[in-house]
Parts: sequence; C-alpha cells; structure tokens
Amino acid sequence: MNEDLEYLKAIGELGENEFSENVLVKLFTRMGYDRVDFNGGILEKGRDIILHKVIPLEDEPHVTIIQVKKIKNKQKIEDSSTITKLTHQIYEAIDAGAISTNGKPLKPRSLILAFPVQANERFITQLTPLMTISEAKNIKTLIYDGPKVIRDIKRYAPELLDTLVNRNTKIFDINDAFNSNEEISSAVNLYSAKNIEDIYMSLDFFVGSKNSYHLLSSEITFEKSSITCDPEEWARHCRTYNIFLNKFNLKIFKKEPSEINKDREQLLKKYNSSENKENIKNLNSMGMEIESKQKLISELQSQLKKKISQTKKEKSEYKDELTRIITLL
Repeated sequence: MNEDLEYLKAIGELGENEFSENVLVKLFTRMGYDRVDFNGGILEKGRDIILHKVIPLEDEPHVTIIQVKKIKNKQKIEDSSTITKLTHQIYEAIDAGAISTNGKPLKPRSLILAFPVQANERFITQLTPLMTISEAKNIKTLIYDGPKVIRDIKRYAPELLDTLVNRNTKIFDINDAFNSNEEISSAVNLYSAKNIEDIYMSLDFFVGSKNSYHLLSSEITFEKSSITCDPEEWARHCRTYNIFLNKFNLKIFKKEPSEINKDREQLLKKYNSSENKENIKNLNSMGMEIESKQKLISELQSQLKKKISQTKKEKSEYKDELTRIITLL
C-alpha cells in the first residue's frame, strides 16, 4: 500500500537514536512490556533498548535486548569493519545483559536486531552467521525490519502514524474537514425523526478526518487465540472493557471480567490446594523414578550388547578351531 511506503520511507530517514527513542520505545511500551528502557548512546554496550516482561510464577523477568542498526539501501555488509562491529556489539549485549530493580544481573532471553528499512533476503543471509553467536548461548534471535515495525505500529500504536509523515502525506491527517460531511449532514437534518434507513450516505464521505475509502479497504483481523497477561495488564484490559461498555454499550469480552476473575480465583485455589501440591510432589517423584528406570534400562542394554558381542566372538573362535581340526583330519 502507498501509505505503507510513505511510513517506511519516513522511519528510514530517522537516525538510530531517534528511531529507537521516538518509535520503538513507544511501540514496545504499547505492546505491554513492563519496562522499556532506552539505552542508546556512547555507553550502550550493544543495547539500544532493554525490554523487561514479568512472567507469572517466575522469579525473574524475561529480558530482551534490542540492537538498532541503520543500514544503506544496498544492504552490503561484506566489508570486515561492519561485520566486526556487529559481532562486537552482539557479544557486548550478551555479556552486559540487564540489571533488575534490586541490582541483580539478568541474562537476556532474546535478542532483536532492528533495522528501520526493509531487510532483503541477501542481507538476512549475510546476517545468519552473526545470529548464531547469540543462539549458541540459548538466546533467541529475531530480525525486526521496517515493514514489521509498520505492521506492529498499526496493530499496537496507530497514533504513532501521525508522527511519521508530514501533514500533506499522512492519511490520518487532522485537517479542516468541516464541510466534508455535507451530504450526510443534509440527509440527517432532512427529518426530525432520524432513522438509519432514512439516511443516504455517499461512499465518499468522511468520518472525522478519515476518508471512507480507508475504512472500507482497511484489513481488519480478529484473533481467537488465548492470551496471557499479568495483573497490571489485565487491569488495563478491564478499564478498556468498561470504557466500551459505558460509552457504547458494547461488550468486547465474551465473558464479564468479574466472571473471568472468579474463574481465575477458582483455578488459583485449586493450584494452591494441598491435594494439587501432593499431585505435583508425586509427579516429580514419578519423574525421578522414570529417569532412574531409564538409566537402568540403558545400563542393561549396554551390558546385553557387550554379552552378544562376546558370544559372537566366542562362536567365531569355536568355528575357526573346528575348521582347523577338520582340516587336520
């Protein structure tokens, strides 16, 4: 889409720190991360942005390091200086990790290599050897290029689109559209009793400052997959639910938040029950017993293989001896 190219061009013209602080930090904050720290500058140690995500039932948050690199359109990194710099920054990011709020060192769980422009296949292929550095340390490595950034901005932080391009090019520009609804306004004012079937609407009207064409052609997707969120994030979802319910009488959840909370409390009560703790204890015990049995089976298999090998050897020696005796006779 043309507007996507405009947005891609806009973020491609930003400097590394500007792209990190004004785009990625705001985007990942809207994605629901618990902490999003901009760390760009002289002492970044390969960590332009540090993300923290609190995972229920885990003592330490998951840490993601983002290394932002502005690349040229030709995307050639054959020169040793660029490869050396990227390699050094990846090692620095892994070694530096992050620090928890209580001063405890945290090892990153994932590493994101972010680029404001679109990364072509050749460039990604050239990056693959560098990605193995972090993956060898069990750190998941992802490439996050311009089109993916634009896609996620539209999904999580559409308000950022207004900041990417100027007033003459952005499709969601707030302009003086006072008279742009003349047709629909006339139709609405035609009757004192206004029913929706009485209103004529041209396909080329504006809702606020948004042309109907964009509303009709926008790609909207619905997801039915379950999500996991921490209490703070769930509280935000509940506030959003109440806003839609109070303003539009629209329920955006299949179940009432109170019912979901009740189900959660029941599940949590079952999980913390003495019966379940005993089940977990028995499960762990069974796991240890299975591991012990597997080790014993492995040892017996090894002994059996040695016995079979020895028997074959003795049988071969007996056969050779019998052949020698028959020959002498």
